[in-house]
Amino acid sequence: MAGLTSGMRNWLYAHQQAFDYFSGVTRIVVPDNASTATNQVAKTTRVRDLNKQYATFSTHFGFGAVAAKPYTPKDKPSVEKGVDIAERWIIEYLDDRTFFSLDQLNHAISERVDWINNRSQFRGHDISRHEIFDEFEQPELLSLPDEHWSWAQWRKSKVGMNYHIRVDNHFYSVPWKLAGKTVETCILDTAIEVIFDNEIVARHRRAPANFQYSTLDEHVTPSHKDLGQRWDRYRILSWAQSIGTSTFTVIEQMFNARKVEAQAYNSALAVLALSKDYSRVELEQACQIIVAAKQVPSTRKVKDHLSNLRKHPEVLVDSPQITAPSPPRRVSTRPASLPDNSSVRGAGAFVFKEVD
Repeated sequence: MAGLTSGMRNWLYAHQQAFDYFSGVTRIVVPDNASTATNQVAKTTRVRDLNKQYATFSTHFGFGAVAAKPYTPKDKPSVEKGVDIAERWIIEYLDDRTFFSLDQLNHAISERVDWINNRSQFRGHDISRHEIFDEFEQPELLSLPDEHWSWAQWRKSKVGMNYHIRVDNHFYSVPWKLAGKTVETCILDTAIEVIFDNEIVARHRRAPANFQYSTLDEHVTPSHKDLGQRWDRYRILSWAQSIGTSTFTVIEQMFNARKVEAQAYNSALAVLALSKDYSRVELEQACQIIVAAKQVPSTRKVKDHLSNLRKHPEVLVDSPQITAPSPPRRVSTRPASLPDNSSVRGAGAFVFKEVD
C-alpha cells in the first residue's frame, strides 16, 4: 500500500490491508522502532514500549506486538529480506512509470505483489509463495474481527438549541433533550457517533461537508416544547416582522426550505442578529434586494448585501422607512390654570432691593 505520508493513520491502514490480504491476523507482529509504533520509555535507556494508538489497534485485532530492539536487524531478518524484494521487484520495476493517483499506483503495486507470490520455483522448488502460505501458514492465523476497524478522532461539541451539532461543516441531530449540553463526538471513516454520559446517544452515517442537516425522526420533539422558553418559529418571525416586510419574507422562506423547523433556527437568528451590527433599516433594505431578485436566502447573501450597501449607499432601493412606535404620552397632573384668588407668589416676590 502506498500513502501520501507515513503517519499513524496510513501505518494502521497498511496493517489492516495486510490482514485483509491474508484473510487472517498473525499472532505476533514485530514492528520497527518508528514513533508510529513505539515510544522510548526513558532517555537513559533504549527500551521502547508500544504507543497508545498502536496498542489499541492491536487489541482490536487480537495480535501481540513485540517491538524489535534498536540497532538489531537480526530481530526481524524476514522483514529486511521483504524490503529487499519490494525494492527490487516493485519499486525498481515501476520506477519508469508515471501515476496520476494513489489508486493507480496501488493497483500496479497489487499486480506486482500477486506476481511475486504466485511465481513458481520458490527456492528451487516447483511451488509458489502463495501455495506455501495457503498450506502451512494461513490455517495458523487468527480470524479477522467481526467489526471493521476504523480510524477515530474525538472532539467535544456543544449541542445547539436546534439539537444539532456541527462536525466538519455538516449538522447532525442528537436527542432534543440534549440541547445546550456538551457531548463527545467520535468521528469514524464512515460514521459519526455521539456520546453523552458514557452512552452512545446518536449514530449517523458520515455525510459530506455541505452545510446540510442529517436529522433522525426520533431526535425531533413534535412541538419543540423544550425550546419554548428560548426560541421558536413564532418568536423568530415576530422579531422579523418588527423589522420589516422583506425581512419577514426572507426568514419565512428560510423556515419553509427546511424539513425540520428547528434546522432554520441558527440561520434565521444569524440573519436577525445582523440588525445589531448594522441597523434595522439596512437589514430590511438587504432583504428587500434578495426578495426582489428572487434569490435563495442565506446568512451569507444577506451579509454580502449589507456590506455592499455600506460601501455603495446609492444602491439603496426605495422602500418605506421603518418608524419606531412613538412612546406613550406622559399624563400631566399640573392644573391648566391657577384660580384668580390664588395666593401663590410670582417671580416679583423674589426680587430684592437694597435699603438706604
